[in-house]
Amino acid sequence: MKKPKIVVVGSINMDLVVKSSKFPLPGETVIGNAMQTFPGGKGA
Repeated sequence: MKKPKIVVVGSINMDLVVKSSKFPLPGETVIGNAMQTFPGGKGA
């Protein structure tokens, strides 16, 4: 049996999602209270 081949056309990235108590206004810095990572991009 032949081994399967995998071809990825595109990119693979890691999405970083940070939760905060409010959405920042333009130019404002807010403190995040939780962070999660998710696979992203066309190759994910």
